[in-house]
Amino acid sequence: VNYAIGLNLENVRVYSDSQGGGIRFVTVLDSEIRNVESSYNGDSVADAGFLVTTCTRTTFYNCIAIGNASNGFDLDFTSTVEVTLYSCEAAGNAGDGFEITGQVNLVNCRSIENDDDGFNLGAADRTYLSGCFASNNAIHGIDMNATTDNVIISNCRIQSNDQWGINITAGATGIKIINPFFSGNSSGNIQDAATNTVYVNFASGSFVAANGANN
Repeated sequence: VNYAIGLNLENVRVYSDSQGGGIRFVTVLDSEIRNVESSYNGDSVADAGFLVTTCTRTTFYNCIAIGNASNGFDLDFTSTVEVTLYSCEAAGNAGDGFEITGQVNLVNCRSIENDDDGFNLGAADRTYLSGCFASNNAIHGIDMNATTDNVIISNCRIQSNDQWGINITAGATGIKIINPFFSGNSSGNIQDAATNTVYVNFASGSFVAANGANN
């Protein structure tokens, strides 16, 4: 979909397309996407299940990305505002479950058994994760790097990931983590190398700070 206003797309399945990945939404405004599945698409690391870029006031409901050749959802929102995903799921993709650049809200989304991070917030800005679930991903449940800014993670369940539950790299700013639940992450619950992360309703003794000390 390349440029649309007022698009209502629902009950669509894109399956086993090796040419260029699954579904692309480019410059989509004031739209709703419901019950769309993108599975087993693409043949290269550039081929995401959903590629979403430069969209405005667009909402995704109950969308699913399974077994794609790259990220499940590639959310490139450097010039995007008011985009929200509700109850979307990424499972078994060859990259991240959700890769986020810019501003986006994710509510009750699930990322399971992907070959990279569950939620990669590497260049996220003004992003909110609420009630999300990251489990059995090959690297971190949630990953933030030096360009991550103004992110709130609230009431998320993060379990059984192969490295850290949440990894925060030095340079990340404006991070707030509220009431998380952790279980069985191989390296530990949180590795936090940032200096100003705010924790609310968070048990002490469950993360490692930049100097390696337990907190």
